[in-house]
Amino acid sequence: MTTTDYLQREIRRAELSFRRAERKPNTPADELRGLHEKLEHLQEALEAVNEHWQRVHEQRGWTAGEPLIREQPADVRPVVRGRWLYETEIEGHACGECSACHKIRVIDNFCPNCGADMR
Repeated sequence: MTTTDYLQREIRRAELSFRRAERKPNTPADELRGLHEKLEHLQEALEAVNEHWQRVHEQRGWTAGEPLIREQPADVRPVVRGRWLYETEIEGHACGECSACHKIRVIDNFCPNCGADMR
């Protein structure tokens, strides 16, 4: 949660409290005044935070619609899942046929030919 989100949430809460207190017939004037001051302070704080970030954006040359963090695309490839179709022994090694690429390889957690996850 950002500071702006927090302040906006607290402003909504203070507004609700103020409205509830106004509706009560016997609410002391001091309580209403205190709630009103709290609401004003929160609104001033929100304005100060917004002004601060406006200055930061201007100093750094950011535009309004531009994301703050420019994420680089991840260098990933899709996960290929497979299984060993059958097992056999070749020269003392347990081997099997990969269901993804149909090559016969030594049985392991991954197919060394296509990289399919065999777990």
